[in-house]
Amino acid sequence: MMKTMIMAAMVAMATLATAPVYAQTAEPVRVCTASPKGNYEYVGLKLQEALKGSIDIQVVNTAGSWDNLERLAKGECDAAVVQSDALYVYEKEAGNLSYFNLGALYTEYVHLLCNRKSPVEEWADLNKTTKVFSGGRGSGADVTARGLIQADAEFGNKSYVGVPLLNEQNPDVSLMKVKGGAAECLVYVGSKGNKFMGTNAQKLANDLVLRPVEDKDFNDVEMTDDNGVKMSVWNAVEMPYSTYEKLMPTGMFGRKDIPTIGVTAMLIVSSALVEQNPDAYAAIGFGIEDAIKIVRADKKVELVE
Repeated sequence: MMKTMIMAAMVAMATLATAPVYAQTAEPVRVCTASPKGNYEYVGLKLQEALKGSIDIQVVNTAGSWDNLERLAKGECDAAVVQSDALYVYEKEAGNLSYFNLGALYTEYVHLLCNRKSPVEEWADLNKTTKVFSGGRGSGADVTARGLIQADAEFGNKSYVGVPLLNEQNPDVSLMKVKGGAAECLVYVGSKGNKFMGTNAQKLANDLVLRPVEDKDFNDVEMTDDNGVKMSVWNAVEMPYSTYEKLMPTGMFGRKDIPTIGVTAMLIVSSALVEQNPDAYAAIGFGIEDAIKIVRADKKVELVE
């Protein structure tokens, strides 16, 4: 009996020695996400659940990635869910940001939706005379469009410099305007099969078509966090024909998948949090691993690498 008790005590001590120990923070850790009921908020809520009882996570609704980065820079956020290319654009336009990357969550897809009568058949056809709706200023689509243009100026042939980006806050309004011919295309960034593209845009499929987004120069774009960890800003991905059957182009060889670019949704934490509360930083790192498994299953999103 005594031997059994001793063995049980040794096992318990070994478990305590290897399990992460979290310190309860006096102040809540503010995680900036995006609009209510969106995937970014859902990530924050699941992280909050995963760390309940150890770290007080406060989920903050915002206007999205760009707003999150501005708040992080001002110290109004301790952590944030952001698009990978938002970091690239922010550092080009606003200066360096001090952060630690806690990993890729899932892939969002760049959608280039054009009027079927437009001469634009792929992203490379965009030029100074092609008008493109890119969502509200600071939106995911706006950040991506700006980023691709900046990357082309840095790594490519400056083919897209000067493309007129039109900011329209309501994506359904831009959808109608492209249908009516007020612009050649619109850019939309979201998970594969999202409601806007899968439902709203497909209702207008007689007038609208999804076009390829690809450029080998974009593969050279990387970013580096304060740990020195490098990560690609964009990844080449395929949009399956079955995702938006009505919107897919028809070519000589019939309907097929089209190439596009993947943007990574990622969780970052401010370097200030890491320095001031390393226990919270470690806890969030463990917690997000549990949270993202639930998010990927519930929201049917995946990470494409």
